[in-house]
Amino acid sequence: MSFLFCVVVLTGVLAAGAGVLLGTANPYCLFYGNKWDMGMDFFNPIYAALSGTASLYPPLPMAFYNAIGLCFPPEIWQGGAATLRASWQGTGLYALYQIAGIYLFCALVLGIKKGEKKERALFLTAALFSAPFLFQFERANFIFPVLLLILGFLRWKDSPLPWVRHLALICLAAAGACKIYPLALGIILVRERRWKDILMLGVYTAALLLLPSFLYGGPEAVYHRLWRNMQLHLNYLRRFGGFGYEVSAPNTFMLVSYWLGKPVSLAGIHAVSYSVLGVGALAAWFSKKTWRAWALAGCLMALVPQMSGFYSLILLFPAFVLLVDEADKKSPLDWFCFALFLIIWLPVWLFALPKSWYAGNVALFGETLVCRFAVLVLFAVLCAAGLVDAARRVLAWVCQKGRLSKKV
Repeated sequence: MSFLFCVVVLTGVLAAGAGVLLGTANPYCLFYGNKWDMGMDFFNPIYAALSGTASLYPPLPMAFYNAIGLCFPPEIWQGGAATLRASWQGTGLYALYQIAGIYLFCALVLGIKKGEKKERALFLTAALFSAPFLFQFERANFIFPVLLLILGFLRWKDSPLPWVRHLALICLAAAGACKIYPLALGIILVRERRWKDILMLGVYTAALLLLPSFLYGGPEAVYHRLWRNMQLHLNYLRRFGGFGYEVSAPNTFMLVSYWLGKPVSLAGIHAVSYSVLGVGALAAWFSKKTWRAWALAGCLMALVPQMSGFYSLILLFPAFVLLVDEADKKSPLDWFCFALFLIIWLPVWLFALPKSWYAGNVALFGETLVCRFAVLVLFAVLCAAGLVDAARRVLAWVCQKGRLSKKV
C-alpha cells in the first residue's frame, strides 16, 4: 500500500505539472482559483487579532496570531491583511510558518510510520504533494498545526511513561481548543476504556478554552462574539453558496439540492449534520479495527462542520498511516477504502466546472467535487462495517448469556 500510494501521488504530480505546461491548470492557485487570496488564511486571522475585527477562531489560536502580529508595526497592519502579506515581515513569517510546520510534520510521521528509512522518506514526500496537503499549503490554514497536535496524540498516547501520555492528552486538548471538532478523537479513548484519560482530557480542554479567553475580555464575551461570528458566516454560506472548496456533508447536501432545484432548509442541514455525527460516532466505537475508528473520526471532523474546506481532509492522514502499517492481512474492504483514499490524495488538478454547477463566488473544481463524494463513500462504507461489527458483538454477548443460563 505504501508503494502504491507513492507511485499514484507522484504520477499525479507529473500529470498536474503537464497540466500547468499545457495551460489547463492554474500554476499560481491550484484549487481556490484566486491567486490574490493565496495564503490569506494565515494573514486574515493576524489582522483580526490586531484590529479586533470578527474572528472565527477560539482564543487559543487567536493568542498565537496575536503573538505573530507583534512583529508588524501599526502602519503596516492598519492597511489590512493584504498589506500584511505584501510586507517583508509577512513574507518572512509566512515562510517560517510553512517550513516549521513541514519540519514538525516530518519528525512526527517518521516516529509513527513503520518501515525502512527510505520508504518512510518517500511516503512523506508523497504525502506532502497530495491534493489536500497542497491546498492547505495554498491557504495556510490553521488546520495544519491542528494535524500536528493530532499526530502528537497518536505518537505518544500509548507511551509507558505517564508524563508522555499526559503530553499526548494535552496535544489533543489543544487541537480541540483550536478547532473544537478534533475532540471527536476522544472516541479512541472511549473504545479503549481509558476513563481517567478522558477525564484528564476534559480538564485540559476546559483550561485551554477558558484561560486564554481572559486575554480578550473573559469567556462570556469571547464565546458570545465567536458564536455570533460563526452564525453570520454560516448565513453567508447558505445565501451565497459555499460549495466551491467546502467538503462538509451539509455543503454537499446543499450542492445536490442546488442541482435538483430544491430549496435548502436549515432543518435539513442540521439533520444531515446530526445524522452523520451520531451514526459515525457509534460505528467508530464498535469498529473492529483501530484504523477504521480513526478514519471515522477523521470523516466526522471533515464532514460535520459546515465550514470545512478541502484542506480538512488532511485530518484523515493518521488513519491512512495506520491502514498502511496494519500488520493483519488486508481484507477486500481495506483495499476498497485504500482506493478511496487514493482518490482523495491524488493531486490531479482538474479544470473549474461551469458556473451553472455552483452558486456563489467560489469556483467549483473537478478535484474537490470528486474528493467530496469519495470521502462520503468512505464514511458510508466504514459506518456500515462498524455497525456490522456492533451487531456481531451484540450477538456474541447474547449467545454468551444464553450459554451461561443453560449452565445455571
